Amino acid sequence: MISRKELILSILSFGFVLQLQSQNIIKTLDNEVFKSKIGSMCEETTNTDACAGKGIYLILKFNKKKVAITEMYISSCDEESLSYKLEYNWELTYNNEIKIHYKPEDVKYKSIENMKFKMIDEVIFGYKKDWNNKLVEYKFDKSK
Repeated sequence: MISRKELILSILSFGFVLQLQSQNIIKTLDNEVFKSKIGSMCEETTNTDACAGKGIYLILKFNKKKVAITEMYISSCDEESLSYKLEYNWELTYNNEIKIHYKPEDVKYKSIENMKFKMIDEVIFGYKKDWNNKLVEYKFDKSK
């Protein structure tokens, strides 16, 4: 049986390890950009248009305190158009969730609304329920 002193030392050691891990992840995210294709759309045209299809991309650019969130449309001809760009403070929780402190009224009806983020092995995953209430996972890859 372990003593009370050993238990307290174990808990403190575990907390210290979690704090170091959190600081390492924050350093890993600093000045990094992550990108995920979160959807697509097509436009009906009267003439044949190879550029009518568009991918919808969510881009996250981190620094130590803020994250810039950008939604871009990129056509099949690589034409880019900006849907929106927002910037908010963020924090890393004890279980590697990335909590973005956005204002609910700013993200209403945007793809970022109700999306949760988690860092797993230097990869960011986004989770959001779709219109069918099914949880969808988005993988955000490091981008240049």
